Amino acid sequence: MMTKIIGPPGAGKTWTLMEILQEEVSNGTLPERIAFLTFTRAARIEALTRTGKKESEIPFLKTIHSICYHQLNICKDQIVTPKKVNAFGQKIGIKLTGAELDPWIEEFERSIDSPTKDDFLLQVNHRGRHRKIMLKEAMKSLPLEIDYKYAIWFTNAYRDWKNIMGYLDYTDLLTKYVEYGTPLDIDVLFIDEAQDLSPLQWDVVNVLGAKAKRKYACGDDDQAIFNWAGADSHVFQNLEADNVRVLSQSFRVSQAVHSLAMNIVSRIKHRLEKKYLPTNSKGAISEAGYLMDMNFNKKTFILFRNHYRGAVIAQSFKDSCIPFIGRGSPLNSIDIRASLYAFYSLIVKNEAQSDQIKRLLSFIPSDSKGSNDWIKPNVRSLLKEKSTLTCDQVFIRKPTVNEWFVMVSKGSALWSVNDYIRKNSILDCALPKVEILSIHQSKGREAHTVVIDPEMSRAVWLSMINDPDNEHRVQYVAITRAKERVMLMTPDGNFSYRF
Repeated sequence: MMTKIIGPPGAGKTWTLMEILQEEVSNGTLPERIAFLTFTRAARIEALTRTGKKESEIPFLKTIHSICYHQLNICKDQIVTPKKVNAFGQKIGIKLTGAELDPWIEEFERSIDSPTKDDFLLQVNHRGRHRKIMLKEAMKSLPLEIDYKYAIWFTNAYRDWKNIMGYLDYTDLLTKYVEYGTPLDIDVLFIDEAQDLSPLQWDVVNVLGAKAKRKYACGDDDQAIFNWAGADSHVFQNLEADNVRVLSQSFRVSQAVHSLAMNIVSRIKHRLEKKYLPTNSKGAISEAGYLMDMNFNKKTFILFRNHYRGAVIAQSFKDSCIPFIGRGSPLNSIDIRASLYAFYSLIVKNEAQSDQIKRLLSFIPSDSKGSNDWIKPNVRSLLKEKSTLTCDQVFIRKPTVNEWFVMVSKGSALWSVNDYIRKNSILDCALPKVEILSIHQSKGREAHTVVIDPEMSRAVWLSMINDPDNEHRVQYVAITRAKERVMLMTPDGNFSYRF
């Protein structure tokens, strides 16, 4: 029996699946006979946390790739990694940044460098296999023109390299499972973010879930934005189900944001018709104006469509020393942010978590004998015994905020954040309110305010002309990350999305 659950933005799709999962367990279904497939590793961790169970208790709560990896008994050394891809590129004399452009392994747009044409060819390689189409057809999605003969040479070189080295990439895991895998011994199958599955992934789902008596597929075709990578929302749209349930209340989207979002989504020609209600908050839509003049006192996403725009926006924030998480920011490091928060907590709240204090100590240099003018000698042994420590237990004497700059030497990685601290505060730097990220990276997340940069490259603009539905979905996702307010930037270039 198949149940299809359609969940608009902020309607609690994952919460609903968790509720059904708990009902299944309460009704006697053994956790080890339940498979819960998540779109990303982050979603898997969230789902596992919500169940309140150990990983060993629900062995099939994994990403699709992870299920295939474990069922096929693949060795870790066999998997193609960004480092191996980079080495492959150097070996054959082409430029590969090593950043995998596959959203299902959560590396999309994480590279410091912009993707090269060979990165895009690797993306096309994955897309073609996910869509089960020929190379020439897959190349139609490329945002730039690449000679077909060169693409064939690249594809053959990449395949031969993997065969010679005995490597498998993440898409190979799926194709191998479809060919050699066997159904899981389960009673219930959950599929989260089903609109973002590719035809190849659906083949995997059909194999591994063949024995399941009850199946739940949850998603929203309006939020299907990974078409470029091989996803096909039409499969979810046309999925035959015994029951269809539409979640009709958003717990995120305010009234103003909802109104703009529905205006955008109404432009999509091919979609499942659905209605949902916003929250009681009125919210707001406005023009962004000059970003550096904004007061970022609430969690804010600044969303861009193309790499080059993200770089420009991030540089503006760096030049103004406004704390942010994003390309080129020293605050990207969780170790640095945790260290800053530990210092703040110790001198202001007189107490901090031990795991955060450990990170702080790693940035405070000691002399050749391991001693330090600031830190008590026995602090590391206390960290092993206690989950929290007080300021008196950590410091020989309580430092002032300004003594932070003396405590952390020039050689430390934390030195790079000092200009931010001088202009803002340690707490602002420990907990940046601003995150600069692509619209695709923001999928599944939310913020009080979302600032959208509508500018795009000529290639994306041309793609929008040919397939406007896909771009409407992308911008719909951007808008619906906002809980209260959407602010629209004025584009600098000639190509942009019109709201």
